[in-house]
Amino acid sequence: MAAMGESPSPESIEVQPSSLDMVVGATQDLSVTLHYDDDTSEDVTDSATIESENNSVASADGNTVEANNEGETEITVSYEGQSETVSANVEPDNGDGGGDN
Repeated sequence: MAAMGESPSPESIEVQPSSLDMVVGATQDLSVTLHYDDDTSEDVTDSATIESENNSVASADGNTVEANNEGETEITVSYEGQSETVSANVEPDNGDGGGDN
């Protein structure tokens, strides 16, 4: 916990959703919250760095993840020395009405 007069220190980040199950062509926005050691938190979605381990499966543009091809990859979200990894599972789009048809 921060002493009186000191700024709180970043303690962890939380990413929502905590895992992604998507079909090819779908997109999903991530929300990123930074938690401080004084039990406060802040939305840092617009400032966080979001990167995909395998862009051919899923790529990140800002806070949006796009499913490109069938497979699995990890999405790493980082901010102020804190990081969190989210798994992304991309399935083929079977045309079964699972979208805006």
